[in-house]
Amino acid sequence: MRGHRISNFLWRTRKGNAWVCGGSAALYIGAALWFSWTPAKLVGIFPPCFFYRVTGFRCVGCGGTRAIESLLHGQIGQAVYYNPLVVLMAAVVLFAWIWLLAGCFRREYRPPRLRHAGAYALVFTGLVVVFLVVRNLPVYPFMR
Repeated sequence: MRGHRISNFLWRTRKGNAWVCGGSAALYIGAALWFSWTPAKLVGIFPPCFFYRVTGFRCVGCGGTRAIESLLHGQIGQAVYYNPLVVLMAAVVLFAWIWLLAGCFRREYRPPRLRHAGAYALVFTGLVVVFLVVRNLPVYPFMR
């Protein structure tokens, strides 16, 4: 029951939303600063893609690690080259973070609600499936 109270505090109160936004901002800014000042690489940490190794096709996440690393270094074009879906999801997360933070400063506080969650899940699933098919097409912009 205790976990339920923490969840209610974080998502249903102004102060909780401020904690979520502040904590996530500190995490993102800290990661970006750390990666911009150190020669650390994310690419060697994770094993190679099992799906690509078995099938020869790139999965939805192939290039995602390199894309995140490029985003942390501020190289947006390079990140789009590696995996455009990761860049799109990073933009969605940034928008959601700004929306949540803006809600903390409203005069009349209302807890954030996601309307039509099922429709968003269907759109996201469709986007992932289309991306999986398109990125494996044997035509110029998609061949690598």
